[in-house]
Amino acid sequence: MRPGLVTVGVLFAVLAAGMLLAVNLSPTTSENRDWFTLPPQPLASNASASYALLQGTDTTAGTLTLHWSATASARVALFAAAGCPVAAPSCASGTPLVQWAGARYGNWSTAGDLRFPYLLVWSGAASAASGTFSANGLESSPGATGYLSVGSLVIDGGAVTLAVIGGVAIFLGLFLRGDVYGGPRPLVSRSAEDAAEIARGPPPP
Repeated sequence: MRPGLVTVGVLFAVLAAGMLLAVNLSPTTSENRDWFTLPPQPLASNASASYALLQGTDTTAGTLTLHWSATASARVALFAAAGCPVAAPSCASGTPLVQWAGARYGNWSTAGDLRFPYLLVWSGAASAASGTFSANGLESSPGATGYLSVGSLVIDGGAVTLAVIGGVAIFLGLFLRGDVYGGPRPLVSRSAEDAAEIARGPPPP
């Protein structure tokens, strides 16, 4: 047995196992995030509505969250406006996705198929004092895989190679004779026929 060779083999095997676990148990997906921020805007009572587009990335499996607040009561609505290039009243097609009347803040979220942009519409309530309005939104959607498939294959291949080398090293370390440089082992008689020959010893060099 060769303890040194066995130790090297075990280290190679442990390193290979660590590489495989690090690659295959790591998160395989990332997350894309698009932020929307509307700084404070003037909010006057009985004034005409104001408009802003929420931009993001179209996705079939995303999450959109909207939060708004005002210092005075406001009327707020959110519309789907896919394909609308500029915020305008004509973008508000169909019924609102969500709306508030006479509120000072609001929160809303949806998940699933998202098609941007969305149109945010706000105005002051009839009996409210003048104030300011602000809003922010966040879209989250699955991103690309954390590891490229080619890179993952290379790492897995390297780990398998290390495991094979480690296994061979452990096998040789267990079954090779340890005193390889100590000369041949002494001859031992196994029967009466070879006893005389062994007693004479090996021939001179």
